[in-house]
Amino acid sequence: MQTTLRKACKQLKFRDELKWHKVSGHYAKKYMKVMDTFFELIQAGKIKIRITFTKNSNTGFTYNNYGPELFFILYFHFIENAFGFSYCNPSDENIFVRLYFDELPNAFEHRKIFKELVKGLQTTRPFQLNKLKIRKEDIAEVNSKRHLLLQLLDIALGAICFRLNRKHEIIQEGKLRRGNRTIAKEKLYKHIYKKLKQIHAGFRIQTTTRTITKENQWTHSYRHILLKATELKNPTNYPNKKSSILTTSMG
Repeated sequence: MQTTLRKACKQLKFRDELKWHKVSGHYAKKYMKVMDTFFELIQAGKIKIRITFTKNSNTGFTYNNYGPELFFILYFHFIENAFGFSYCNPSDENIFVRLYFDELPNAFEHRKIFKELVKGLQTTRPFQLNKLKIRKEDIAEVNSKRHLLLQLLDIALGAICFRLNRKHEIIQEGKLRRGNRTIAKEKLYKHIYKKLKQIHAGFRIQTTTRTITKENQWTHSYRHILLKATELKNPTNYPNKKSSILTTSMG
């Protein structure tokens, strides 16, 4: 898998880190081609992607209300709910989950608390029933510059964020038309969207991907999850005296 992706990047003469914000008219076609390889691996079931998003207007969970904690709050919900862990292990053997985060923002103490709470997921009922374990040494932060998978995920995530936030419509102040970079990004988004429609014929980026069976939460190679207000637990008892849903989620 890694070899296939590196070979594609080498053929396309990518030398620097791949990032959504670097997409331009000059590089758009090259990004389309490398994303073709990426999605071939997704369709083959060798890579699974989950993208979770929410609407601040529906949840009340905004940066102004929670500050830097908001990132960890939503990230924890993502890990806990997005992958369908309840359906991942039909065997009687223990499975050890490894979690590699792109370098986390904020102070060391916030990151430490977050990792401890993630590790504590193994004490919850879904993890215990499915014999899922999380060891401290299996939770790590990595630099995306050295991890091609994270870079390609950044492209996919950037494209979805671009469209959900209607950034394809932006016209810079003082201009009459959209900029070339905006147009190039929209073309790349549309290319990625076609790939998503090949995976899920009725795919819509604004909603949770449809499941036929509950097991699809795990078996699907690509899914979107819209977090609704009713699915976010009330915040309470965060160690630094500010509110957080992390401890409640662990209950």
